[in-house]
Amino acid sequence: MNFLFESKFMKKHKLKQVVDVVFGVHDDRAVELGQLIKELGSRLTQARSELAAARAFVEEQDLPVGDALTAQTYENELLELNDQLQALDGAAQAGTAFAGRLRREHQKAAQHARRAAGVVRDCETQLARMMPLRAQYADDLVVARLREELGRLGDASQDRDRIIDRISSRYSELLRQWRYPKLSQPMIDTNLVPYVRGDSYREASSGARTLLTLAWQLAVFEVAVETSAAHPGFLMIDNPQKNLAHGATRDAAIADASAINDFYHHLATWLAEQGAGAQVIIVDNSPPSLAEGSVVVRYSRNEDRPPAA
Repeated sequence: MNFLFESKFMKKHKLKQVVDVVFGVHDDRAVELGQLIKELGSRLTQARSELAAARAFVEEQDLPVGDALTAQTYENELLELNDQLQALDGAAQAGTAFAGRLRREHQKAAQHARRAAGVVRDCETQLARMMPLRAQYADDLVVARLREELGRLGDASQDRDRIIDRISSRYSELLRQWRYPKLSQPMIDTNLVPYVRGDSYREASSGARTLLTLAWQLAVFEVAVETSAAHPGFLMIDNPQKNLAHGATRDAAIADASAINDFYHHLATWLAEQGAGAQVIIVDNSPPSLAEGSVVVRYSRNEDRPPAA
């Protein structure tokens, strides 16, 4: 019995992933968001450290901050000082009477110009350091949005546990309705493996395995439909009476204790109530009379008797 692809690890893993995706409890997105938040948080911490260092430098230099911290202001002042220097040079060349005073004024203007040029260089350096930080500061908003999305996702592991519990409860309920013999400890574990009497379904008899896998399929399908999960809304079951009432492999103990009518009765009731709008397609060699009104087509294996409703 390889109902859950136990002999093929990747198929088994993919089946588990599909079920998680159907119920929206896969945690890949949460892990991705967590990693992205961690990365952006590190970048944000680095950006804040660089900003603090830049501000400390500006304060030590007694430079204006905020919008006033622009190189253009100092460049304009430097241009004005250069103009003054040129004017003084011209005046010095025009006469010698004021040469001493002009030279002193020239020296003062030159010193002022050098200081202004240094301030411009410092401002340009700080602006060059601060401009890349602007893009990094936007990460703060990104982190907030990601944390909000992560909060909406919730704890995927807890959500998955709740879904598995609900599927397991439905699985147990179905087996009770179908009067599974000596029923005890029915459950579905976190790996989606069905159990009964403390053993995996693989340890059960052939007829028992048929009932257990039917209960598993219906439990997953019904919970998916009732919770509006990402499921197409239909289920196809082939030969639900296999090993129960037909053929040489008939399991007498299970067949005698279990009525196939219970299976069909449950489906009819569920589809009319919680499962309204869902569809179940069953291929059965001998459906019970209560399903007669739901038979869509019959096949005879006789070319003289084509399929008919």
